[in-house]
Amino acid sequence: MEQRKGGARVPRAVSVLAGLLERAAELGDDAPASSAAAAFRGRALPAIPVRRYAERIYRYAGCSPACFVVAYVYLDRLAQRPLEDGDAAAEAPAVVGVVDSYSVHRLLITAVMVAAKFMDDMHCNNAYFARVGGVEVVEMNGLELELLFALRFRLNVTPDTFARYCAALEGQMLVPMARCC
Repeated sequence: MEQRKGGARVPRAVSVLAGLLERAAELGDDAPASSAAAAFRGRALPAIPVRRYAERIYRYAGCSPACFVVAYVYLDRLAQRPLEDGDAAAEAPAVVGVVDSYSVHRLLITAVMVAAKFMDDMHCNNAYFARVGGVEVVEMNGLELELLFALRFRLNVTPDTFARYCAALEGQMLVPMARCC
């Protein structure tokens, strides 16, 4: 079921991904800090919960729900542990070890922005994403570069990989549905 707030519907894929990232952040808080996400680590905990932040990105950035699935792929690539066949029902998100409560928001906004630029014909610029994400434009530009270089500019997501990640998100939903996006 999609949430409705202020007239904008938030696809379940967005909410489910946010839930996965919340759990990964909680687990990541107890894990040793990863060097892969050091540049994304904030000085203070953001006041907005990850779910509300993801919904905000979806509502205001105007990107497709598929961008959130692709962002999930990018975050797993950053963790250097992408989903393989049979991992769709994995209990722990693969991004554990990269994401913590201090980095999850910046990682999410950056991964979604990069995915939107790669996937969508029309997308917002960095200044707009920075405003939506509550970061300075200079920081948004730097985070984008950090992610691109960390991913070694491997942004393409094959249809099979996309389907695996959709299945992983669907596996996390309480009510099965035909597609996550």
